[in-house]
Amino acid sequence: MPISDKASEMLDALKKQTGQDLNNNQTLLTRNFDDSAPMGAYQATIESIVGLKTNEQAIKDAIYKQVDAGFKSNMVDKGRASF
Repeated sequence: MPISDKASEMLDALKKQTGQDLNNNQTLLTRNFDDSAPMGAYQATIESIVGLKTNEQAIKDAIYKQVDAGFKSNMVDKGRASF
């Protein structure tokens, strides 16, 4: 049974808005968190939602990426050296 033109237009609008929202979230996270744990978690969630990876594989990949990069910290010692 074919869907109506109105239903098709509504689905297209929803798809467009969802894409814009995801892109906006990605931009904000990249700007504010760069390559951090929140960014990795968001990326894993997106990969899982769109079907690129299973939930388990997306989470494992995000964790391994963080471990490989080393855990970053904003801590600074008295000499202004970063940890």
